[in-house]
Amino acid sequence: MGKAVCAGIAISIGCIANLVAGNKLVGAVLFGVGLLAVCVHGFTLFTGTVCRVSGTRESIIFNAKTLFLNAVGVVIAAVIFGMSNIDTNVMTLVANKIAESPLEIIGKAMFCNILICIAVDEWKEQKNSLMVLFPVTVFVFCGFEHCIANLFYMLAAKTFSITFFFWNVIGNAIGGIMFWRFKHFSTTND
Repeated sequence: MGKAVCAGIAISIGCIANLVAGNKLVGAVLFGVGLLAVCVHGFTLFTGTVCRVSGTRESIIFNAKTLFLNAVGVVIAAVIFGMSNIDTNVMTLVANKIAESPLEIIGKAMFCNILICIAVDEWKEQKNSLMVLFPVTVFVFCGFEHCIANLFYMLAAKTFSITFFFWNVIGNAIGGIMFWRFKHFSTTND
């Protein structure tokens, strides 16, 4: 339980670093520290666990619980962020995100979780920090949609769109599940 809350907080700190960087590439690199913290400390993050969802009742409940507890961590971080008076452009960022169509959100979310799947698998297989940071830098730099990060951005901006969040979660799940299944199907059938 605590590891999923910590994951939400870690990703939120990555979001803050991205917001205050002032440079798109630097912000993308700094955001990666959030996912690196998740990997190094063994935190439980929905976008990493959903890739391996098996379709069983237990697996679906585990992922739903992870998403909820990640959200608790994000809420904690957003409250602290609100008290901290950190100057960011979060309102503009969120306005642009929630203006996207459902297909845009799903497509960007799928690409995001393909890269998350690559990063998490590299960490599990090789404990390679750079192979965590590179895919994360790419997804942030390209503007792909990460549901936990976007939850933080929306709460920090005090602007929440359940529709945007819903399509973001769906896209992350589809992208991660699809990529992980294709990856493991090809390694067992090559």
